[in-house]
Amino acid sequence: MTVRPLIKRLAVVGALALPIAGAVALTPPVEAAKSKQDALKIDLDVKDFTLDNGLRVYVVEDHSTPAFTINITYDVGSRDEVAGRTGFAHFFEHMMF
Repeated sequence: MTVRPLIKRLAVVGALALPIAGAVALTPPVEAAKSKQDALKIDLDVKDFTLDNGLRVYVVEDHSTPAFTINITYDVGSRDEVAGRTGFAHFFEHMMF
């Protein structure tokens, strides 16, 4: 590649980059949250109930799309193991998925 086409390409890239840089510079800064609590505050209409078998269920309805999400959390882990019988929580973790 000779010098002239290279200079031409650099001029085109520079001409395109300058308006973008100007637009970014003129964009007003976003106001930061007053505290971490304000930043994390989410107002959801959570319905919770417990089934007869003890399973706790939390439901948040959102009809904006025809989809659903399910999360399953097991309230047990290695903290519940006794000395001499360790590793079962890790084993069951792999067996459940």
